[in-house]
Amino acid sequence: MFASVREVNDRIQRLNNLKQYKSAEIICSKNLSKIYRLLTSQSLPSIGFLYNFVLFSSPAGAHTQEEHDAYLELLIALLKSYGECLIGLNQHSRAKEYLKQARELIRSIHSNKYQNHAHYRDISEMIADCYIKTKDYQNALMAFESCQDRDLSSMMELAHLHRRRGNQQEAIDLYRQVLKSEPYVLAAAEALIHMGLPEDQKFNLKKIYNSPQDEWIREWIDSCYETDQNRSTREYRALINKPFAMEDLKGILDVAYIKFLSHDCDTALELFEAASKMDEYNAYRMDVFALLLYSEQCVYSYAKRSARLSALAKTLSQNNPKSPEVNYVLSVFYAQCSNKKDIEELKRQHYDQLSFKLIDRAIEKYEKVNGVKYTEGYILKANMLLSRSRFQEAVMCYHSLHTFSKDIRIYQGFVSCYLCIPQFKDALAVAGMALRIHPSQPLSHIMYGNVLLTKQDQVKEAEALFLKALELVPSQSTFGNTYLKEKAIIGLADFYCKDQRPTEAIPLLTKQLMKRDSDSVHCKLGDVYTLMGVESYDLALSHYHTALGKNPNSVDARQGLVNLEKMLNPIDDAEEDDHLLDEDDEDDGDDLQDGLQDEIN
Repeated sequence: MFASVREVNDRIQRLNNLKQYKSAEIICSKNLSKIYRLLTSQSLPSIGFLYNFVLFSSPAGAHTQEEHDAYLELLIALLKSYGECLIGLNQHSRAKEYLKQARELIRSIHSNKYQNHAHYRDISEMIADCYIKTKDYQNALMAFESCQDRDLSSMMELAHLHRRRGNQQEAIDLYRQVLKSEPYVLAAAEALIHMGLPEDQKFNLKKIYNSPQDEWIREWIDSCYETDQNRSTREYRALINKPFAMEDLKGILDVAYIKFLSHDCDTALELFEAASKMDEYNAYRMDVFALLLYSEQCVYSYAKRSARLSALAKTLSQNNPKSPEVNYVLSVFYAQCSNKKDIEELKRQHYDQLSFKLIDRAIEKYEKVNGVKYTEGYILKANMLLSRSRFQEAVMCYHSLHTFSKDIRIYQGFVSCYLCIPQFKDALAVAGMALRIHPSQPLSHIMYGNVLLTKQDQVKEAEALFLKALELVPSQSTFGNTYLKEKAIIGLADFYCKDQRPTEAIPLLTKQLMKRDSDSVHCKLGDVYTLMGVESYDLALSHYHTALGKNPNSVDARQGLVNLEKMLNPIDDAEEDDHLLDEDDEDDGDDLQDGLQDEIN
């Protein structure tokens, strides 16, 4: 009988290892039914019955206590194996009951020493996993905490559970214990950072990884602080696998995402395009690609960005129109259509409705599939509300975002909303918070400086912030770094204008124009020349037109032209000189707009 039970259990273990759970379940069920056949009124026997049944119904010849205990251990192993195969079949509620029987048997046999039993910890962790799968997190916590001897894996699971339940201090203590035992469990370090580990403790964290081969980990920690996004360690490991396998599509896109978040947008664009050529119907990370094409950080011209976004939306909608990422891409596409300058108001409203409908659908589907908040989706929705001057709704959306992410783009949105409302004190408070959380980010200093520029009595303090931002921009010559430097220089130019020193802004902006010939810099030069008086109006006019040539949807350039025209013709202030604003629309994919309607509904 001993040999028979042991052989059955060994066979079940082999089947579980091969993931042949159905076959294992059939064998387990047949053998356990032999033990349970005396019970007709309940599906599972009581612990007392099992214990007594094994002791007094063992085969002839098994008379010693040791033999009885050995038989009982085999029964525990069999129950554990049955639980494993039921978990493999996603029958977590059934698995939990069999595993609890096994755990109670261990407690009955070993009394106060049950914690030392070889199977006790494994069974308790399996029970906890079953509770997690059924979303019973409180009982999952109790199951994990019943084990005194925990390995790193169970400590991480327990920490995650505490974090999910809002027990922040318990989670932090466990993550630190994990790092103390094994520094290379980077998920623990990442969790600490995202839970708000102060930046002054970043140095202590980096000291753990002081060897030359750990340089990439130190860079990864900096990246975590800068982006504050939740992502897996494997994505960061991909950064050091150079050259990485070009057939690894997901790996390429993961690296592209990291490059995008670290403002290395030219590299990100190159990787996104390479991945798109490998599989043009792939939807993974295409939401970020669409966002890059929609933003000013893309090295492409406005016309090329618009055309590429249209092509991306059309291709993806033909293959998998219901995926969250494709809904996101389509939302960005319709947001772009809505931004066109000479569009009928009814059509603009229609595109807006489609865009918001799609991003809401993307958020809902993403969270249903992945079980986590869709940070990129919420950021896009909040930014769209901001661009439509729906400031109160945007603030509420940013507030919701801030509960689960500290992405610097959230603070940018907050500040923009509060300045538009206007609520200077709130804008200053949020900008200060961003500066505390992201002190090494140039954008934090630029943001705070821009807020100070709105108050005449605090303008002087802004100069130091813009200069500090310029210092923080990495020296490496990438498009992303050039974009950050441009933001700081435009802020500094605004300071010089506010401080009645517009002539000092011109060489700064002209030098930047040689590095990046952007509509934003041309527009700012137009503002500066307008401020300098009548003799510079021709130069201002030229720069505004150049800005509109590069980006026909530039609101600042159009407003600058209107203001300049009023100065040139003060008597006819009420008249609008529409010919100044007439620029040919670039092809934003008009033919696509009607073709995608069926995909939306």
